[in-house]
Amino acid sequence: MTFARKLTHLLAGLMLLGSGFVHAVDFARSLDVYQGFNFKKDKQVNYGYLSSLAIGGQPLVADISVPLPNGTSMKVVGVLTSVQWHTGVTDPIYLGAQISTSNKQVIARMMVSPLRDTSVNFQFQTFEYDPKAKKYYQSFGTIGTALTGLIQKQGQDLRLVVASQPSTEVQSPLNWSFMLGVVPAPRVQALPIATSAAASVVKQWGVTMAGSK
Repeated sequence: MTFARKLTHLLAGLMLLGSGFVHAVDFARSLDVYQGFNFKKDKQVNYGYLSSLAIGGQPLVADISVPLPNGTSMKVVGVLTSVQWHTGVTDPIYLGAQISTSNKQVIARMMVSPLRDTSVNFQFQTFEYDPKAKKYYQSFGTIGTALTGLIQKQGQDLRLVVASQPSTEVQSPLNWSFMLGVVPAPRVQALPIATSAAASVVKQWGVTMAGSK
């Protein structure tokens, strides 16, 4: 089993309650890695990008060039493999992505050093195909404004994982599987979710706590 598949199983396990059934998961997507790296207009599958990410005030470099449906390209931090959110205002967002060697080394260093600042600032987008409108649309993620949060903790462990071996799903450019769980900062933030190219709703993520700025 590849590391990416192990991450997918891990993320799926996070959705299971003690009864063994999945409850209240309003947005959970497995995303096509190949489509993210090599967009094909005739391939109608879900895909997405981690367009920016900073951990502990240190930004990761947007160093992976990806094609867009309009024929242009952009630089991103990673190509998403999965996204999950229960849509509760305090629920964590789980992101799985493929990142570059340089960013993998940054994350690996964070994992073996005391990470006193666990703040996260990030932007991401997922895309799905609308067969009625015959076009891709952004189904989930940020629009212009980054989200702020903290790395989720499981006991004393941080939900921050990066593979020790490169992924084999897409071999060029060299890329590494990465997983991050983020809980919201104590402030109200907006997250739009769309069910088609014409229908969307804005959900709240985070709550303002007394005394917070």
